[in-house]
Amino acid sequence: MAMRIVDVTLSVRTATNDASFFTRFSPKLNVIDAPNSWGKSTLVQSLLFGLGLEGAISTSHLSPLGEAMSSVIDLDGQREAVVESSVTMTLANDERQYLRTRRFARSLQYEINLVQTWAADTEAGLAEASRMDYFVRQPGGAAREAGFHRQLEAFLGWELPEVPGFNGEEIKLYLEIIFPLFYVEQKYGWAGLAPRVPTHFRVRSAYRRAAEWVLGLASLERLKQIERVRIALSQAQEGWRIGSDSLAADLAARGWRLGTQLLEGQEATIQLRVGEEWIPLDAQFEVWRNELNLLNAIPVSQAGQRTTAARAELAIAEQSLALQSARLRSENEVFSTVNSELESLTTHRDGLEAEKVQLRDVRTLEKLGSDLDSVSLSHATCPVCSQSLDQQQVATGIVMDVDSNLSLIDSEREAVTHLVQDALARVEASRSLTESLRAEIASLRDRVRALKDELSGPSNAASVAQVAERLELARLLTSSETAAAQARATISEIERRAQAIVTLRSELSRLQRNDADLADQQAISRFKSAFQRELQRFGFRSLPVDEVTIGEETLLPEHDGFELTFDIHHGLSASDSIRAKWAFYVGLTEASQASPSSHPIGFLILDEPRQQEAELTSVRALYVSLEALAETTQVIVASSAGATDLAGLLAGLNVNRITATSSHMLTNAHTS
Repeated sequence: MAMRIVDVTLSVRTATNDASFFTRFSPKLNVIDAPNSWGKSTLVQSLLFGLGLEGAISTSHLSPLGEAMSSVIDLDGQREAVVESSVTMTLANDERQYLRTRRFARSLQYEINLVQTWAADTEAGLAEASRMDYFVRQPGGAAREAGFHRQLEAFLGWELPEVPGFNGEEIKLYLEIIFPLFYVEQKYGWAGLAPRVPTHFRVRSAYRRAAEWVLGLASLERLKQIERVRIALSQAQEGWRIGSDSLAADLAARGWRLGTQLLEGQEATIQLRVGEEWIPLDAQFEVWRNELNLLNAIPVSQAGQRTTAARAELAIAEQSLALQSARLRSENEVFSTVNSELESLTTHRDGLEAEKVQLRDVRTLEKLGSDLDSVSLSHATCPVCSQSLDQQQVATGIVMDVDSNLSLIDSEREAVTHLVQDALARVEASRSLTESLRAEIASLRDRVRALKDELSGPSNAASVAQVAERLELARLLTSSETAAAQARATISEIERRAQAIVTLRSELSRLQRNDADLADQQAISRFKSAFQRELQRFGFRSLPVDEVTIGEETLLPEHDGFELTFDIHHGLSASDSIRAKWAFYVGLTEASQASPSSHPIGFLILDEPRQQEAELTSVRALYVSLEALAETTQVIVASSAGATDLAGLLAGLNVNRITATSSHMLTNAHTS
């Protein structure tokens, strides 16, 4: 989906006068026809400013508009200080939705980074729409609920991806990075051949990422897949490391170890220490089984003389078993309760953090001058009990402001954090006690079983000591076999992760091959064809047109495998560098509309494209191309060509001319 600019209003107020300028734009070709110093660049830059996209051309947070909108203005022959100025724009998207924005370049009430908006399904409906305030050029402006660029992105129907940044981080492909592909400002925009894509957002290969998105190249998706595979690989490697460390700790606690260092894809054996030697665990199991078989085969002392003592020991063991079983049931209930409390407190703590972020956004809007009821950005819930406050009365009659609420949330979050830590400690203590009780109960059951066997057997049965020896050896063998099975399951999981690492590495290697798929090749080919066609049409002469192309790796104009630049090597004239730049923008805009996967923004804005005294025949060819392009894309051009020249340049073309009728755009209220 794309958008177009319906109209723009520039307003200025001084202590004694008002001035404004309003114009509507055609969905097709628009030419702002005005002499130098009339304010063409201010008008063009107001479109940038109204969208909050001046970060596309500068890191400065000052208004990019001229002094008539920022500091002083000449009205009725008097120079007066600007008290308030604003830019109001109306936008429309392909879904016939309308968005009106107003942003103040200067105001006593509103800060420059506040954007007021109205949205409706029809242009007429904007008059009745409710105002919503957002912030721009602030942290979170492209991602958070109160950020204007998040709303603008949604209006475009886009979902901008995360792309690789420097230092391995992922960074959103911001609108400011994409906008220079459809906007050329007069002062610096015509220098060089490549778009002046900002680098301060720390996106690696920023132009390439923007062009991939605009053209809908699968290489961008492949890049995202590479990052996903890298993340999965990192997680698998971290899981392998954690699993290995945990296994080593568990084995060490039993006096065991791995026979060899656990390596990716290498089978591992478990050993235990016997005397001064380490032997395979399975070999020791066989030794224990043989010892147990020998003990069971040897007659033991008679137990008839211990009948009375055995009965007393059995009663004590059964009583202890019943008591510990009751404790275990009770502790299980405690564990369940404490664990539920921990989950509830954790959820509440996370909710407080989310509420804190929202309140910070509300405070940001208030600081920027928003005078709307901040409840529009809150959930109308109590930050303490999370119950709805809809239609509720405040007992004190006093509603706390945002800062007071933030202070309250900070205090409560600190308290809840302590409660979470306490609950976590109690959960761990309860879990530890539960495991201890289970182990003790298992031991008591073994003892009860042994004593019953002794009492129910003949009087010449084995003594308790001898039976205990057998039972202890059997317990040791059973518990060790269980622990070994668990360790082997952990080893299997580690080996599974090792295999996943091998697979992910192979997938990463495959994705990193620069084999463009067919759809990408077709998209780039369309870009190349459009670029070369326009070079030919514009009269490019410095090099053979068929030798100048768009590089598949750079997506920039190239000659003989090198990026095309204005230098002695290429012998490129100044006027031909401008022709190449025209061809680049027209070709890219045309190619961005050629596939369902591409993302055209919907307009192309060129401020004073006639640079380096380009020949009028070439400029005429440019306007012919722009008229053809305007069948599918809104085009806005600012020109200071004389009336005679411009009449010849636009002769026979379907164009909406916005013509100056005064010495300055803001001298008087003006409608075009």
